[in-house]
Amino acid sequence: MLARRALEWLCSVTLFVLVAVTAIDVVGRYLLKAPLPQANEYVRALMAIVIFGGMPLVAADNAHLSAGFFEHLFAGRARHIRDAMVTAFATFASAAWTWQLARQALDLHGSQELLGTLPLRVSYIVWTIAALSAVATLLLAANLAPRRRP
Repeated sequence: MLARRALEWLCSVTLFVLVAVTAIDVVGRYLLKAPLPQANEYVRALMAIVIFGGMPLVAADNAHLSAGFFEHLFAGRARHIRDAMVTAFATFASAAWTWQLARQALDLHGSQELLGTLPLRVSYIVWTIAALSAVATLLLAANLAPRRRP
């Protein structure tokens, strides 16, 4: 519960900062003819945190997007099997991109690449989103466990 609140706050605060940076940049660019320096780099980093910060929240609720094209074909046990297969695929996909993100973070850590002109190493952002993706993977895997009915 506490971890969920922390993720909700992370996403909320990051989204607020993202909106503020965008608003300041737009007002500065069009009204004052002085855009916010490095706004593009800020937006890129903040978007990554918002997106990957929300993934564990979606995974915890098993609320990932799904198309209901064949919804009418599944009922009862078949629906549970289909849902388990969808969650298993989502878990596998999340684990795969977590692995790739971690590999990318290792490569970037060695190169010490900076985010544009900001004194922020790209590897730190990639490590952060890899960690958030790993949390999402674990929560998706937890959704595969059978639930006891009360």
